[in-house]
Amino acid sequence: MSPENKLPPPPAYSQVAHSSGYEQSNFNQGKQFNQYPSQNLQPPDGAQLGGVIDQTAVPVVTQPGPATFVIQQVPHKDWMCAAIFACLCCFWPTGLAAIRYADRANSAAAAGNIEATRRYSTTARNFVIASVVLGVICIPLIVLERLNRSRYD
Repeated sequence: MSPENKLPPPPAYSQVAHSSGYEQSNFNQGKQFNQYPSQNLQPPDGAQLGGVIDQTAVPVVTQPGPATFVIQQVPHKDWMCAAIFACLCCFWPTGLAAIRYADRANSAAAAGNIEATRRYSTTARNFVIASVVLGVICIPLIVLERLNRSRYD
């Protein structure tokens, strides 16, 4: 491009004339709706704007999409390991019941049933505690009874 065909730089923002003859300084005097508070908007480096920026907002209405359901596992205390320990090492009848209710609690948690999870988890805990208590009471009694029997035979 030759130097004589070079365009002059664009006018300053406050001097840009609107197509109807109004200056930009007079353009913002009326009430404006659906706009953000006024900001000092600057063009990106190297960009030149020619004319008035249209600041009117166009409302966009969208319809909600299909609802997505995510079933999350309910956080709960897993009593399965304690139930297996109670069954093998303490008192097996209540240990088996503890295993059964711990499994039900895990299944209810996987299905997202909060109330059933709490109920089965609490029952499993109670059976684990009962197994340990009965094991602590019964095992020494059985050992003592066997020792007394072997002493008199």
